[in-house]
Amino acid sequence: MLVMDPGWIALIGAAVGAVGASSAAAIAGRSARRVALSQKASDSVQWQREKRRDAYAAFLDAGAQARDELTAIWRLVRSAGLDDAGIRSRLESAHSLTDQVRRASATNFVEGPQSILVPTRRAEENIVIFRRLLEELLLKPPSERNAVEAAGVCLSLEAQIRSDLDRFAASAREVLDAAEHQSVLVDPPALPPAAAELEWLLARIREFQPEPWPIDVKRPLFETGIDSLALIQIGARARHELAVDGNGWLISSLAMQSVEDVAGHLAQRNTNGGPA
Repeated sequence: MLVMDPGWIALIGAAVGAVGASSAAAIAGRSARRVALSQKASDSVQWQREKRRDAYAAFLDAGAQARDELTAIWRLVRSAGLDDAGIRSRLESAHSLTDQVRRASATNFVEGPQSILVPTRRAEENIVIFRRLLEELLLKPPSERNAVEAAGVCLSLEAQIRSDLDRFAASAREVLDAAEHQSVLVDPPALPPAAAELEWLLARIREFQPEPWPIDVKRPLFETGIDSLALIQIGARARHELAVDGNGWLISSLAMQSVEDVAGHLAQRNTNGGPA
């Protein structure tokens, strides 16, 4: 039977204790690093969330201020007429409000994510269109005004901008609640192509392009080179030339859809069966 010297027993015990303490320290160190990395990641997510929250709040605030002022001006136009110098001065001052909307929109495009960009763009564009149409009514010489068409679109925009900001707020809440969706729920569903309406739409797009270039009907409408005001004018012509039912609807709301899908929407809303 092997009998160990008491000195060896003490030495082995000390060694085992040292190894155990060293292993425990290593494990504790790795655990501390994991906790630190996890905390760092959590802090980063929280920091990004707070930045987005501030950006979204700034956009909503700027959008609401611009909407309220432009709506007030529009109601003054309807009640006081088109020759009130005070109304014209007030509209010129509204430029600073739409500039705030544009700056806040640019911040949203930096902060993202993708799901917030379409509702941001829609709200911004319709606010700017509203101001430009009021300018057409108030600032252009009477011979250059298309007052009836502009007034009709202003009526639609008054409600559309409120809806745009509500949709933006809903998308912002989804992002901030970490329920991000890659598909944008506010987009209308795709429709089958309509040949006659597609031919009519392509002809109108070519009229408004600053210079002619090929149009890919599979690409979004906004990529054809026409601006938001041109979209409004195309929508107004669709009402007359295609007998499109425009109640509560603007063609600019489809700018992110393909050209052929927009033609499908025109066909669906056509009340007389096709282009005249």
